[in-house]
Amino acid sequence: MLPRLASLFRQISIELETAAERRADSERQRYTLESRRRAIHSAADIAANYMAGGMPFDQALEAASRATGLEADTIRIVAKRMPSRIQRAERNRKIMQMVARGYTDKQIAEHVGLKSPKSVNRIIRLERERAA
Repeated sequence: MLPRLASLFRQISIELETAAERRADSERQRYTLESRRRAIHSAADIAANYMAGGMPFDQALEAASRATGLEADTIRIVAKRMPSRIQRAERNRKIMQMVARGYTDKQIAEHVGLKSPKSVNRIIRLERERAA
């Protein structure tokens, strides 16, 4: 009876060790994936900042790629899933281009789909502050 219990104890011990190793591997893999996800999202943020400065989308992706060492196509996938920030940067760039061409705040608001010319004025002020 005692040898059978000892054998059973060894078997349970081996199974517990194996389960612990699998869990540790899973945790390491999850940490690696989470780190990569953060790096890619950070690169997409960098691209959005370049775009906010007036750089076109593809050039911003290439610049973010050079800055982070990640592939531009990888950044593109995430950036397209972050539409609000990317779209806002594109919209603001378009607004600043229209300001440079002499459009009124009302005309700009109508063109980019904003409800109020005051919103355009606020965006212009913020963009100029950011550029300064």
